[in-house]
Amino acid sequence: MKNKVVITGIGINCCLGKNKQMIIDELRKENYFKMTSLAEFDDLGEMYCGINHNVEKEEVKTIFSMDKSEKMALHAMKEALEHANLVLDNNLRLAVSLATSIMGSDYLENYVKETENLYWILNSKACLRRVIQTMGISAPMYTTSSACASGTAGFGIAVDLIESGERDVVICCGTDHISAISIYGFKSLDALSLSLAKPFSEERDGINLGEGCCVLILENQTYAQNRGATSYGEVVGYGLSNDAYHMTSPIPDGTGALSAMMQTTENKNISKDNSLYINAHGTGTKANDVMESKAIASFLSETELKCHISSTKSMTGHCLGAAGAVELGLSLIYQMSELKPITANSDERLLTELSSMNDQGFNYKYTLSNSFAFGGSNASILIKNLPTKQEKSNEY
Repeated sequence: MKNKVVITGIGINCCLGKNKQMIIDELRKENYFKMTSLAEFDDLGEMYCGINHNVEKEEVKTIFSMDKSEKMALHAMKEALEHANLVLDNNLRLAVSLATSIMGSDYLENYVKETENLYWILNSKACLRRVIQTMGISAPMYTTSSACASGTAGFGIAVDLIESGERDVVICCGTDHISAISIYGFKSLDALSLSLAKPFSEERDGINLGEGCCVLILENQTYAQNRGATSYGEVVGYGLSNDAYHMTSPIPDGTGALSAMMQTTENKNISKDNSLYINAHGTGTKANDVMESKAIASFLSETELKCHISSTKSMTGHCLGAAGAVELGLSLIYQMSELKPITANSDERLLTELSSMNDQGFNYKYTLSNSFAFGGSNASILIKNLPTKQEKSNEY
């Protein structure tokens, strides 16, 4: 029998704030990112970007030179471990899972002419090693890089490690920042919006880039209970798939995304009377939002669940390889703080017929977070939201 997996700690930073409480405060004020001029990319002019200024203002004392993704990861990891009240010792069966896309690319730009040891500079596991060595952590490391699905796919590794009994605790980190590779890459595809992104809106015209990091502490439920930890969510399941269709465009009928979503509920006793919040991938591009709305419609038809849908990218920007991690973290924050998940700047025309909880409150029992990426990579994860005073239930 597989071990159950619970979430016991959250550390997060993005353009909304450098920790959970700051982010909650900004969400309450509906104070989202603003027009930003990126000095290092001045040829692009002003644009809306979710720049994370919160962490770079703080001095990070380390023997290593760190790029912004590593600094964000270090900050979030400290917050998550403190939130989980987790003491690391040599007897802990621990692993670390990192999800990113182009973490370390700054080293290529700044130091390629100064060193021949590019493996140490660019390898994402080397970046992770710098972070955990700074934290004094010694544990097996796993890295995931599947473009914008990385953050969610990285949780899958952690779930497998705990369900199989190989590890009791996994520190899951998704981190990424805006770099020349990402911003000029999306610019070359005409994917950047010159205004605020409008996910699922009839007038959507592209994405706003963002950056951030979220670290979640995942534990074997029995281990967490034995040490008296509070669990904020239970992982019901995750799903991975690939469209096998196109390098940058999603398959139009949404069947690849639907496959990942349906895998999260396989062999699970989920009553159709339950309520669900879907944190959609919701980029604001023409192709993605139509595809995802079709996939969600098919998913709801199959499961008969009542749902509310939103895209947090409308408030943070698209955090690239960290998007799935940041968005799952925000989903948990919404539930913990009883805030209403919204899609900012959007008429949500594509979601009008799909969202069935708009007038029913937002105390949902499950959270589904979607991440769909270039190369047809799809990842979804389903969480059962747990109250602070947990009640035992045979139902997922």
